[in-house]
Amino acid sequence: MTYTTEHGDEAVTSHTLTVQERVRRLIHSRLGPDASVEFMEDLAGGYTEASVAKCDVASGGSPGLDGQYIVKTTPLTGKERQRTAHEHFIGALGTFTEQHVPKLVLSAEDDRFAIDLYEIAGGGLRGVHAAEVAGSAQFRAACETVSHDLLTAQLVSSTGRKVMTALEVLEAWLGVGFLDSGRGKALREARQLAGVDGPWFHLSGQVLPDPLSLLAEENELTLQDDIALLGVCHGDLHLRNILLDRTRQHHGSYWLIDVNWSSPAPLLYDQAYLETAAVLTI
Repeated sequence: MTYTTEHGDEAVTSHTLTVQERVRRLIHSRLGPDASVEFMEDLAGGYTEASVAKCDVASGGSPGLDGQYIVKTTPLTGKERQRTAHEHFIGALGTFTEQHVPKLVLSAEDDRFAIDLYEIAGGGLRGVHAAEVAGSAQFRAACETVSHDLLTAQLVSSTGRKVMTALEVLEAWLGVGFLDSGRGKALREARQLAGVDGPWFHLSGQVLPDPLSLLAEENELTLQDDIALLGVCHGDLHLRNILLDRTRQHHGSYWLIDVNWSSPAPLLYDQAYLETAAVLTI
């Protein structure tokens, strides 16, 4: 794939484009070549190719955009596109999403990346930043508030309950065959380095179950069952997908972006995922 640069006739391949160039071209593919796209500030990024930034977009025509937006860029994985999951999340959680999920105004993708543009109502984006770069006090308060508020909304909109084994819950969250994926192999290596060789392990004086052993082989934990509440989940609730506003003192001033799941799943995955992300960030 080749493109003509904005400053001449030189063609460049898709693999030599920077992330910002890709974002600009994807926005142009939806809004037209005359649309103005200016990047203002990176809000998070650096660990992976995924990034969150503020940008100023101005265009005529339809759809027409004019203002400051949040742009989330993620490597293309072949998973369900974000708009479907976003719309399902909004439809299921009602009032919560009206306050805490920004409007998704544009989605586009090329052969390597997908982008999503979000509009936060109620003013400019001067004080908006990702939770992963917040100060410690705001960081902890945000994790607690988001976990509480989201779970309350999820319980109210729960789609039912089901008796499930611990293995079934993990497979619903991680997917069947998780251990054979890249992430599963990395976790197995970490488990081996930590000296965990059974269904239980000791940490800081506590005896804890090893979730990977549930996926690897049948043991005393595998077949234990209980009632699981089902409902809509975010699916990727880490600190880069929580936006805070340093100019607003109220702890409820936050927004969730990049919803990943559109099918009902056992609840509490989001809270466990966020807690893990917080522990790894501290």
